[in-house]
Amino acid sequence: MTSLIGDAAPGADTGEGRDASPEEDVVFDALITPRRSPCPQGFALMMGTIGAVGGTIGLGFLFNGAWPVVLYFAVTIALLGWAVRASILRSRAFEHLCLTPSRFSIRRVDIRGREERIELQPYWLRVELQGDSHAEELRLRTHGVAHSVGLWLSPTERLELADALREALGTLRSPQCLMTDPQES
Repeated sequence: MTSLIGDAAPGADTGEGRDASPEEDVVFDALITPRRSPCPQGFALMMGTIGAVGGTIGLGFLFNGAWPVVLYFAVTIALLGWAVRASILRSRAFEHLCLTPSRFSIRRVDIRGREERIELQPYWLRVELQGDSHAEELRLRTHGVAHSVGLWLSPTERLELADALREALGTLRSPQCLMTDPQES
């Protein structure tokens, strides 16, 4: 899921994860997150409902002497809980793209909280889409080095992000923007 915050809006505030210094105008700002699983309360409600229904059905089998079915239900519910919990942990990850007149920053945080920051010079930055008819990969290339972004996005969302990035870079490279010195503001 992509959240464009302040697309082409100078000084847009993104809150805690903001990568721009306070004196710089933000030309483009996007927060990219993986698809979200249920919140912890939704997870508890879902598992409670599944456990209650499975337990009720399992008791019927248990009273009829088919105890292996109860074991099967318990293992199935435990595996489902583990899978949804892993998905919830995955949703902690995000990718933050921020373009200012002096730099383009990519900030990635994985599910374990490890952070990676990449700083690029925006005037040499090119937006490339890889893939035949579908946007299979979105790359930002500068000085011979490519950085993939938007890995969690669908092809349509990658196209939208690529268009928005190209537009923001075009705005930044426009003669009006080039004539103003970012240090003066």
